[in-house]
Amino acid sequence: MSNRVVARRYALEVPEGDAPGCVVWRARDLVTNSDMLVTLLAGQRAADTTLAAISELRHRSLAIVLEHGVDGGDCFVITPARTGGMTLRGALVKRPLPGVAEAARIGAQLADALATLHARGLVHGRLSPDTIIVDETGVPRIEDVPAGTLARPALRPADDLRALADVLRASVGAPTGVPLIETAGIPPQFAALVQSLSLVHPPDALSARDALRRFADTPARDLFTEPIDRYGAPPLGRGSARSTGKRLLLGIVSVLAIGVLVLGAIAVATQIDRRDAANRTEQQPIPGPVETIIESAAPTSEIAATELTTVPAQTTTQPQPDAVPTRPRRIEISSVEAIDPRGDNVEHDATAWRAIDRSLSSGWSTEVYKDSGMGGKDGIGLVLRLGVPSRVIRIAVRSVPLGATVAVFADRGVESSGGPEGWDRASNVVKLVRNQMVLRIDRRRITTRLLLWISGMPSLASGFGVTINDVRVFGTPLGA
Repeated sequence: MSNRVVARRYALEVPEGDAPGCVVWRARDLVTNSDMLVTLLAGQRAADTTLAAISELRHRSLAIVLEHGVDGGDCFVITPARTGGMTLRGALVKRPLPGVAEAARIGAQLADALATLHARGLVHGRLSPDTIIVDETGVPRIEDVPAGTLARPALRPADDLRALADVLRASVGAPTGVPLIETAGIPPQFAALVQSLSLVHPPDALSARDALRRFADTPARDLFTEPIDRYGAPPLGRGSARSTGKRLLLGIVSVLAIGVLVLGAIAVATQIDRRDAANRTEQQPIPGPVETIIESAAPTSEIAATELTTVPAQTTTQPQPDAVPTRPRRIEISSVEAIDPRGDNVEHDATAWRAIDRSLSSGWSTEVYKDSGMGGKDGIGLVLRLGVPSRVIRIAVRSVPLGATVAVFADRGVESSGGPEGWDRASNVVKLVRNQMVLRIDRRRITTRLLLWISGMPSLASGFGVTINDVRVFGTPLGA
């Protein structure tokens, strides 16, 4: 027990643990009488830049920083206490995961959180089954502050990836000291992925996330789950050696057939190239001006239109690629934040991630208001941070009940957490009159953040409010 009070508000009670360069305390907020976690960073008075970057993080699997500053020579960071779930280690003891796909799903979300950290030059440094909280929705949360960047010596992103490998081993119940590839029921591809994360130079967090998502999306029946011996050979199982030999022979024949088809295609392509080259040598080039291509302004169409200038018949054309592909793809949303700039700046931010979790059974709900105009405020919003800079074409929104009034805004190239005045309007004001509405973006510009602004609330049984069940962004990633 400690008698220290940090920032004249947070009374330290018992230590929760330590990590390189920091000590975590369970504390009591003397103002609200609620439980908090206080991370003390000893001798880190010059860490203002790093602490500011940590406080700006918004990811559903990362801790929310409520306050940070300096007290008594130590930097402090305040985060909510661990409530609404149990540690991953405790959850595994109570009920082991049903298979590799579920472990890969948890690992993919953790890898996505690490990628968000590493993109800002931060390292967590304390990832383990004891620092990961799993709530009733199954979403893992890393509750400790990412203080690995402030450790002495500072940790590196590779340290986080090796820690993620240990978490994955624990998630699938692998015995300590036994190579994962020798563990019964583990597909060799999954074992190889975990082993690669344990190397001195592991793949980056984004690559690990994408690989784990592929395992999570693969049905269990399609994963190789038979135990393999130490030499990498699968057991005979229920069938005989003859049936195993038949499967092996079929595999070899399939590979040879594919090889023959590829060689045939290469031969045909080579013959066509030779014939075209011979034809080009026999023809004389036709002199004349080169035709130009001018893009027409069509800001609201789905495909950028082009028109050709009129030129004499004796011209050659050099077609240019379209500025925008004809088929938009889904753009990944890396994080989401709920904002209330005209109110108390709190709008159920801890559950905002449910609007982008790809599950229609969950959602982010606003506070309940007494009137549709939210007591005189001009609105609240969701800030969507895209995984990569993208040219956005449309946004699909699912909500209940029907009747909310929304619009989409794009950032101006600078960070802004305020209302629409700090953004550029990107769509018309639309009333959500169907369960799923598509908002078309009328200014195709490359952006990294979008603001879904809610300016009117539909009626509820107890007041006015709305639940956003799903938000999806479509367009073209930069460079695609």
